[in-house]
Amino acid sequence: MTDERERDDVGRLVIITGLPGSGKTTLSTELASVMPALRMCPDDWMARAVGASVELRYVTADTDELWRRIVERDLEGRWGSRSIRRAELDAWTEAYQVPDAEEMSTYDPPESV
Repeated sequence: MTDERERDDVGRLVIITGLPGSGKTTLSTELASVMPALRMCPDDWMARAVGASVELRYVTADTDELWRRIVERDLEGRWGSRSIRRAELDAWTEAYQVPDAEEMSTYDPPESV
């Protein structure tokens, strides 16, 4: 078993999940400002293989709030490659599977910040 101090020296991967507009970027920016952190895209993930802790953070809001945030982001020009249509958001809301307790238990508990 790895000593907690050794794990802290290696680092921690924080995975944030949620629908568009739920606050993933806001939370990751906030965490990066209060933790010794670097924001990376999913293609860059590498954690447990090097002994780092891995935690999952789930963020959400009701569908109307998600849509309000998406429209606001779009109007401000903060959107990436293309806008999201409301029908897409509604379909994703129906298809998205919220992490349950069993899935959350496969991750390390969040560190207090």
